[in-house]
Amino acid sequence: SRDGNQEIYFCALNPSGERLTQDVRITNTAGLSITPDLSTDGSGSCYVTWQEDNAIMFTVLDDEGTRLISDVTVGTGSVRTPAIATNASGQSTVVWERSEGTSFRRLYSWRAGTFTPLTPELGYDVDSFGTDELLTRVTYTVNEKGYTRARALDLGTRRELPVPGLPKDAVHVRWGATTPDSRYTSFAVDDGLRPSQSYVLDWKTGKAARWHVGSAPE
Repeated sequence: SRDGNQEIYFCALNPSGERLTQDVRITNTAGLSITPDLSTDGSGSCYVTWQEDNAIMFTVLDDEGTRLISDVTVGTGSVRTPAIATNASGQSTVVWERSEGTSFRRLYSWRAGTFTPLTPELGYDVDSFGTDELLTRVTYTVNEKGYTRARALDLGTRRELPVPGLPKDAVHVRWGATTPDSRYTSFAVDDGLRPSQSYVLDWKTGKAARWHVGSAPE
């Protein structure tokens, strides 16, 4: 790298790809700073996580790259590959891989400087995740022996939520967008035999309705 080892930099761009800031160096250590991920809140602040040798780090920057908090170590040991999602009010959820008798990814949440586990040790990787704007739930997928399973968690009680309406023959189920009022979430179902089918789940009624039927060109 330009610094003789691997470091992480920040630069803000406009929608046309033009620079709004110069390169801002985020890390400055003798170790390896790798696999960064970034998300933003409603005010434009940037929430950054990365791997620093055998630790998962976290910090918050303003929209010009100036630090708003001191770096926080959120995980240590055999950890790697962090990812982060943040809602408009600044609550963040971070997921990373950890090997402690297992090498499976799970979800953690960060609030007021404290990280707590969200998902149990499932025996499978958490593959992707997202939250609704009101932070009532987190939707995530698990790679279960090559099958993509959709799951959900109540962020208030930290309990698993039932996901009704999933076809029993689904090979892959992937979450889509959630409406601003948190009531509806779309998801796509792939049974391996035809193009993906789109559904909308109504969390209030607990019912799923087919929204779009995929088709292939003839």
